[in-house]
Amino acid sequence: KSKSNSHQQHTNATHRQRYRRKEQKYLCGSSLSFLSFHSLSSHQHSRRPKEKTSNLKMMMEVGSSDSVPLEAASRPPLTVEEVYETLRDVNNVAKRGEAEGKLAEWEVEVVPGYLSSLLRVAANFQGVPPDTRLLAMLVAKNVVGSSWRKTVGTREWSRVAGDEKQVIRQMSLQLLFEEPEDKIALQTALFISNIARFDFPLEWPEILTLLLEAIASDTTSHTLGGVSASVVCTDIPSDLQIGHTPQLKNYRGAVALKHVLKALMTKNVVSLPNMSSIQMVLSVAQSIPDRIAQIMPRLSCIWELHMRSFISAGNSWHLHSLIALKLTQCLTSCLLLTSTTTSTTPYLARLSHWISHHSSFLLGLYRDKQQHQQIETEGPRVISKSLFRIAMCLYRALERHALDLAPMITTIVDLFALICVEAPVESALFHPQRMMIVTRFLTHLLLNRWEEYWKVRVGFCNDASKSEKLQQASIINQELDKFFNADRCRLLMEALIAKYLRLRFDELADWQSDPE
Repeated sequence: KSKSNSHQQHTNATHRQRYRRKEQKYLCGSSLSFLSFHSLSSHQHSRRPKEKTSNLKMMMEVGSSDSVPLEAASRPPLTVEEVYETLRDVNNVAKRGEAEGKLAEWEVEVVPGYLSSLLRVAANFQGVPPDTRLLAMLVAKNVVGSSWRKTVGTREWSRVAGDEKQVIRQMSLQLLFEEPEDKIALQTALFISNIARFDFPLEWPEILTLLLEAIASDTTSHTLGGVSASVVCTDIPSDLQIGHTPQLKNYRGAVALKHVLKALMTKNVVSLPNMSSIQMVLSVAQSIPDRIAQIMPRLSCIWELHMRSFISAGNSWHLHSLIALKLTQCLTSCLLLTSTTTSTTPYLARLSHWISHHSSFLLGLYRDKQQHQQIETEGPRVISKSLFRIAMCLYRALERHALDLAPMITTIVDLFALICVEAPVESALFHPQRMMIVTRFLTHLLLNRWEEYWKVRVGFCNDASKSEKLQQASIINQELDKFFNADRCRLLMEALIAKYLRLRFDELADWQSDPE
């Protein structure tokens, strides 16, 4: 009986090992099959699943950032030709299974030269078809999330040699700005954001500065508010194609910066071998908000200069609008990444100014019946989109910098109320997702009393300005109470129900018979 039990346990262990190997091979093969299908599809725009943003998380690990498995180090580096032939076989139905197996094996075993060869295939603009280059970039982007860090138990760590990582970082930036295909450039920007999530700020501290310099490159120098910035001066037709303009570097830099800042919001801070205590890990975690605060002055100046060029309606307004929209999202991420002790009043004041400008312009068009036909043109539509991007930025600022927003809050609330009441349903402002931002902003201020909210938040502050902050919060609370009177609240509710809630005829009948 004992011999039988021992044999049964050995058989069960063997079955579990086979199951784990089959599961790992199935997951890798499924991922590669999806990538090969994506490269052959006719869709022109690749999409990335939305990531749920969270606060900065900290995780303690022990290991070597440049450690490489012995079996991988003993293998010779892969050649670009070998990787290219395998990628090309993925699109061949007869050879797809074998090619996917090779790619999965190289990823699992962390073969030297695999990532750098993928980037070199993607960078061969003349000799490699666009579909294969896109597949190489997609595979490289996904490999970073797995083989860029080494698995220790159930946790991960770096598995790529430090010298190869340095080459990859340099190649990725060069490929971002030189890539002729926009969809491949987008995957390159996502690839850079994956690297930044792991390597910023210790191993790649200059990434934010490099992207800011790219956004402000090939420009004439300007100064705004004592901070040097720049703005593109070349006139470009409004029907431009981004991939064929001299300002390609500005736009690509803005796209990459947006994704990098979004990636930093989900970054895990891990300990390195030279960190002897938890205080050193905490210092690294605290350095990220400080570095974000350092780039905000220049970032806000560049954003405002592109916004002015966009509003001026020159020949290149469309390009400036695209860059300004991306930089607005960058500012939103920066406001969430910076510390609550960082003063953000200057940036919020600029955002408030431009949201006032956009609102006044659009509402003026709606009031002027002679210009009603201009409402649905491209310009007002882009301004409407910009308005709600700024509105989202201000709404997210309530989470961490509400008191810095206090001096502008009454102006913003008045503008949002006017948009709800006066904007017609057929206008560019009418969009369920956009109106939800305005509604949430107003509801947040209506339900959360400003004074009580800040008694809790300021309670953690022991500086000399505590009483001053409480007094300012009390004044703002009184102004909001005056604004949200019974008549104003009834007007807002009627506008939201009449314009933005689509009711059936039977529901309208019920509303008339029982309004409560």
